[in-house]
Amino acid sequence: MPSSSHPEPSTSSAATLGHLGHSLQRRQVLLSVSGMAALLAARQWLPAAIAQTPGSQEVAAAPSAEVMAFLNFSRKLTAHNELSPVTARRILEAGNRLSAPFAPQVAELVKLTNDAADSPALMAAAELAGLKDHALAINTVWYTGTVVGPKASQVVAYREALMYSAVQDALPVPTYCLNGPLWWTQKPPAV
Repeated sequence: MPSSSHPEPSTSSAATLGHLGHSLQRRQVLLSVSGMAALLAARQWLPAAIAQTPGSQEVAAAPSAEVMAFLNFSRKLTAHNELSPVTARRILEAGNRLSAPFAPQVAELVKLTNDAADSPALMAAAELAGLKDHALAINTVWYTGTVVGPKASQVVAYREALMYSAVQDALPVPTYCLNGPLWWTQKPPAV
C-alpha cells in the first residue's frame, strides 16, 4: 500500500502552476506595455519640464537678432543687465501668440533703444511715440514673469522674475525653501 505522507502531485496542482506561469507572463507583458506607453508620453513633455526646472540650464541655440534687440531694449527699460536671453525669447513667443499687436509694438519700441540714455529717457521716448502703455506692460512682464494677453496669460519665468530680486537676500521665492530651489541636489554641509 502506498504511503500517504508524500502525495504525488495531482493534475490540479500542475494546472495551478501552469496558470501561475501564464499569469506572470501576462503581468509582465502588461507592465512592459504600460511602461513603454509611459516612456512615449514622457518623451513629449519631459524636455519642456526639464527646461523649466529651477536651476536647470535650457540648452538653446544662439539668440536671434530679434531676441537680442528685445533683450537690449528690456535691459535698458528695466535697468537690469542680468536679464536672460532665454526668458526674452519666451516673452517674445508668448506675446506674439497671445496678442496680435505685440510684435509691431515691440519693433517700434526697440527702435527707441539707441536714442535713449537710460530707463527714464526710454520711457519718455515711448510716451512720445504713443507706446508708453506697451513699454510698461513689457516692464511688468519682466517683473512678474507673466505675459498677459486679452484672453489668456502665460507664465514665462518664475524664479527669474525681477520682483523677487529686490528681496532675495532675506526672502525665498514662494514655494522654495530658504536654501533655494533644488537645494537637496547639493552635497549636505559637513557635520
